[in-house]
Amino acid sequence: MKAAELLVACFLLFGACLVWPLLAIAKQAGFTEQTFNACLANQQTLDGIESIRQRAIKQFKVQSTPTFFINGTAHPGALSIDEMAKVIDPYLKG
Repeated sequence: MKAAELLVACFLLFGACLVWPLLAIAKQAGFTEQTFNACLANQQTLDGIESIRQRAIKQFKVQSTPTFFINGTAHPGALSIDEMAKVIDPYLKG
């Protein structure tokens, strides 16, 4: 995902309350306020993100973020390092 698409995704997920903090982050990545606003207004990018979001919901039954897929199994929620290791380690030993 490109930086611009990431910013749009965050905006879609969290709403307008994040515009100014996101702009501050975007400026650190080289965006200007003008390029940042253009990114947010890019309907093609917004439509693409929405399409991916709908696919995640319908095809993969994603209901929350983050959701990790490990060997085809969904693991919703923020997993600790220990929880993630418990899931992944058996596949590394094979």
